[in-house]
Parts: sequence; C-alpha cells; structure tokens
Amino acid sequence: MNSSDIRTETLTVLDHSSELAPNLRIVLAYYSLLPQNPAGAVVMTAKQIANKAGMKESTFSKARTALIEDGWLEESSRLAHVGYFRLTAKALGGRPTVVPLRPAG
Repeated sequence: MNSSDIRTETLTVLDHSSELAPNLRIVLAYYSLLPQNPAGAVVMTAKQIANKAGMKESTFSKARTALIEDGWLEESSRLAHVGYFRLTAKALGGRPTVVPLRPAG
C-alpha cells in the first residue's frame, strides 16, 4: 500500500467512525496507519500500539475491546497468547479486509 492508499483508507475509517468517542477513533486510525501483514493485521502488541498512540495500555485495551465487540476490529491471527487484529469491512466502508487469492496453477 502506498502513502496515498494509506491516507485514503485512514480518511475512510475516520469518516465511517465519526459517531465514536475520540479514543476509539484514535485506535482505529492507528490500525489503519500502521504496517499490516498480507491478511491486513497489524502485527504489534497492544503495549506497542498504545505507546505509539500515547495511551495507557489499559485505556488502549478497553478501547480495542469495545471496537471488537462493536464489529470495527477482528482478530486476524494469534501467536501464542498474543492476538493480532485488523480493521473489519465495517471500518473500511464495506470493503473486504483481505484481497481475494488468485486461483492456483
């Protein structure tokens, strides 16, 4: 994704989340801005993202939990006890969060 795509995605996320509390929107913006793996997950711990966002880890964790429960974020993968999350179609304005794979062969 180039910087223009990232900017467009972040603006889409912020437009669709305008009714949410500022802390929740900050968390969504970071999930849009941070590097993502091919499945769309941000492969960073809650502590790492909270530090980047200037939030207490507990505040970040509560915000992320609320976003998961409301369908804005979803767990994409898990390594040991650490879950990695990505934006959902709801956050992306109905776009799928994963690019479909091409047929083998």
